[in-house]
Amino acid sequence: MADSTSSDTVMQTIMLDAVTEGLGAAIFVYDRNDLLCYASQSVLQYFPVPRGMLQNGTRLRDFLGAVYDSGIRFAIGASADRMGGRDGWISAQIAGHWKERNDQIERFGQDRWIRFIKRRMPSGFGVCVIKDVSEEKKREDQWRLDLERVQLTEEILETLPFPVSVKDKGLNYAAVNRAMSKLLGREPEKIIGRNDRELLAPELATMFELSDRRALDNGGLLAYPEQIKGFGEGRPFMTYKWRVGKPGRSFLVTVPQDLKANDSVDLRGLTIMGAGANAAAGQAYATDQACSGERVLLVTGNPVLEKQALETLSHLGFDSCAVHDETELEAFLTMAIESGIHVDLIVVDSQMEVVCLELADRFGVMSLPLDAYQIANQLAVAVAHALNSVGNDYTTSNTSRGEVVELALPSAGEWQHEGLDVLVAEDNEVNQIVLSQIMESLGYVYAIAGTGAETLHLWQEKHPRVILLDTTLPDMSGEDVIREIRFHEQAGQTRVPVIGVLARAMEGDREACRHAGMDDTLLKPLSPDMVGNAIRRFLSDAQAVQVKGQ
Repeated sequence: MADSTSSDTVMQTIMLDAVTEGLGAAIFVYDRNDLLCYASQSVLQYFPVPRGMLQNGTRLRDFLGAVYDSGIRFAIGASADRMGGRDGWISAQIAGHWKERNDQIERFGQDRWIRFIKRRMPSGFGVCVIKDVSEEKKREDQWRLDLERVQLTEEILETLPFPVSVKDKGLNYAAVNRAMSKLLGREPEKIIGRNDRELLAPELATMFELSDRRALDNGGLLAYPEQIKGFGEGRPFMTYKWRVGKPGRSFLVTVPQDLKANDSVDLRGLTIMGAGANAAAGQAYATDQACSGERVLLVTGNPVLEKQALETLSHLGFDSCAVHDETELEAFLTMAIESGIHVDLIVVDSQMEVVCLELADRFGVMSLPLDAYQIANQLAVAVAHALNSVGNDYTTSNTSRGEVVELALPSAGEWQHEGLDVLVAEDNEVNQIVLSQIMESLGYVYAIAGTGAETLHLWQEKHPRVILLDTTLPDMSGEDVIREIRFHEQAGQTRVPVIGVLARAMEGDREACRHAGMDDTLLKPLSPDMVGNAIRRFLSDAQAVQVKGQ
């Protein structure tokens, strides 16, 4: 019988050891007389006491005394001296073991935390479970620290005076501050979790989505100016976007800066001023005089990009136009040199042939290759950076650096021929070159006038078959010019077809031109096909006097 009882006790001890090892904890059990009934061997990992102290029948007081003598008390936060020395410390520990429930975490040394779970059963038996919770404690402390940091970050973002938003990789808003919420005109809870397609007009949402995707793919800081109509008050912004986070868990930060709210923003040497009074004239930005008037030539075969890019450059004060392939580019640069006009920068669409870059290099003009997205969204920043990176001491003398030469286009008289087909009224020197190329490619005899007064003089003297009339001449508007012409025609002069050329078509502009007496209107930028088709409506090829035939 005794052998059977002993065998059962050994089996129970083995099973308890296996369980405690599996739980990663240490356990000791004591009876109502505080005598050990069981102690797992893993107790020694926490308390370096003699192994004999774990035997059944050892008094709990003796076990705790061995713990005290091992010096482990010095690693525990509580001071034994304050408890009355050795006996006081042991008594305090036994009192804790007699509580019905006692759960506490104590610090052992600098970076170790031990959890003690003590239970006293109604039968008088007690159980103490010991477990190392250092990793859990570190994670809890780190979580608490991270939470404090998040709360602090949210408080900082919330009180920033400029808008900030954070989007996830699906382009849904993950966070917005108070200023961004005000800009979007919605409460934060109506923004978080939604995307721009749910919050904004389709055209605006599409524009934002394209730039967001670009910023997420690129990873680096993107900055570009834009005037957003229908967003807030339709104000000009300089928008900054960049990616944060790790691969697979990245976020997009967007900070739009209201240029109207600031006197100026220094952008890589280009000072973009608040729109102010210029906004009423339809301009998004005015530039510092250092960049105003510099000549930028765009090379692209994409008409949508061309229109958007030229509008952007015009808003920024650059003198700009476009050519559509390497042939036009070479002809333009050749004529520019012959006319003493210097081109400061050639922006080349990356879809164009590499020969365009080679031509720019051959003519000694700085080139800037950009892809379609950059032309659509980052053109102003890229051009400003390129021009300011080399200074503004460009010349117009054989494209070499030196003394700046006054612009000198051939006078209208030099281009006059008997039997004038087209009179071109255009004051912009670069556009005069473009229109000269177009007229010559179409084979028409033409003359160019730079003012309204000169236009009226050449009309009366040369009797052109068609007039191509810019509506914004320096001395008088195109509408005033056409009214003067129509007034004199009433006295018996032959009526001349007049085609108005608009820089931009605001609501009612085309109707105003027709009401003033124009027969048709074209919108810049102009292409040979566009001009040729318009002229042929009023002047057949059979009537035209060909230059080669003279």
